[in-house]
Amino acid sequence: MTDLQLFVVISLPITGLCYATLGAIKLPLSKHIGLDEAKVGGLISAFGLMVGPVIILCGALSDTYGRNPVWNVGSLLVALSFLFFANAKNYVAAVVATVLLAIGWTAMINVANPVMAGAFDDPFTGTNLGDALFGAGAFLCPLMIGLLHRKLGFRKALTGVALVALLPFLVALGQDLGGGQLKGDLGEAFVGYSELLKDRTIWLFGLTMMCWVVIESGTAGWATTLVRQAAPEGELEEKSDKIASRALSAFWLCFMAARLLTAYIVHDTEMTGSELVRVTQILQVAIAVLAVAAMVSLVVSKSRK
Repeated sequence: MTDLQLFVVISLPITGLCYATLGAIKLPLSKHIGLDEAKVGGLISAFGLMVGPVIILCGALSDTYGRNPVWNVGSLLVALSFLFFANAKNYVAAVVATVLLAIGWTAMINVANPVMAGAFDDPFTGTNLGDALFGAGAFLCPLMIGLLHRKLGFRKALTGVALVALLPFLVALGQDLGGGQLKGDLGEAFVGYSELLKDRTIWLFGLTMMCWVVIESGTAGWATTLVRQAAPEGELEEKSDKIASRALSAFWLCFMAARLLTAYIVHDTEMTGSELVRVTQILQVAIAVLAVAAMVSLVVSKSRK
């Protein structure tokens, strides 16, 4: 295993953990500082709002100055955000923590995507492994935070996670993550955006991602609330919270498995050219229909099972 592959194996689960954080800490954070569901929704929106502009900026900075400084700053901001969450005493502090988490995670994932594809001889292998590791981190996040919260309390639990979040920064020291092709010419990084906006394929991908992220972030953010509200009358609060955390972890486990399965169907077959495009289009429509059906059933279901 090369140093860059080791970097991918250690760092990608942390990026998944970061992405799953808001859903995982939503219930304990709400109790800790007294948030209602509307304010929790505000935190989730604040996270999403930061991702768009920051990921474009980080891409430009990576191409201009290299990926290492972008990764280092991002990983430090993520660790700092967990400390802010751990010591938050009101909604404003929670918003600041969320913004730091969003900026830091976006910077990290902007670097991680090209690095994991280039760390292996086959870029599909790198991407699929990276996605699996990302999903593994997201899967473990609710379980780990729930366990630490029960054993140590909210503040110590999040402080412990902040220490774990420093691992990507430490692993990147001495690594060459690439980038920097523009040799300091930041303006050159934005050349060509107007042409991209004229490309109908880009708009299709953009609309697809916009719809996908609503399903993913909506489920990740509100699954614990839905599961907890469906708890039988008289059930202990601690038991309800534990089941809700496990349900969120199950979501991320399915997320990881589905990405690997889809990658196998699309890329690890002998189909080429127009046949591959046709199968991919059919698969995308089928997945979209299934996703909508799953979301509707999640909303209308009265039973926790």
